Amino acid sequence: MRFGFPFTLGPVSIPSLLADFHAGAPGIRLHLVQAHGTALVDMVRDGRLDLAVTIPAPDDLPTIILGFQRIDVYVSARHRLAGRAEIELAELADEAFIANPPTYHLRRVFDSWCAAAGFTPHVGVEITEFDTLRALVAQNLGIAVLPAPELPYPGLTRVALTGDRDRSIGLVAGNHRPTPAVQRLRDHIAAHAMSYLDRAGQHDR
Repeated sequence: MRFGFPFTLGPVSIPSLLADFHAGAPGIRLHLVQAHGTALVDMVRDGRLDLAVTIPAPDDLPTIILGFQRIDVYVSARHRLAGRAEIELAELADEAFIANPPTYHLRRVFDSWCAAAGFTPHVGVEITEFDTLRALVAQNLGIAVLPAPELPYPGLTRVALTGDRDRSIGLVAGNHRPTPAVQRLRDHIAAHAMSYLDRAGQHDR
């Protein structure tokens, strides 16, 4: 079975969820793919994946909404904003950002939020990999608008971003009839995913 999931859910929640699934269904072989949300949806749509957890959920495929992923500002513990509990995006117009490439949904959302706040962000560094992105922020090379890390990250401080800043998390299947194995994994994720996602998101609170 071919299953995909996003980079931001890789270190803890999805591996833990799959470990529990494997304990109850050890005979089901999994081929795993990690990618950003748009790529995962495309792979489900054209049949390269049987099932995927995607952020955000697409509109044109059978989808179960598992929950929502909060997006906030992350800065170095040495940054001048590290003591702030909350901030409006417009206050960050003069900051240097570290961000994903424009093909990533998170980058497109970030750019649209900045446009609505009246500025074009200065992105000094673009990078695809989230752990390295967070490491660069922790080194005070810029700030970032990100989901919570699933593991504790020394040197990184969350500043809550005002407004509605959530992205949907969807469990996406193709339009074809699922095999019994795919349906079993789909049922398992739908029933148990949020307990893992909630547990993994506690480290920056």
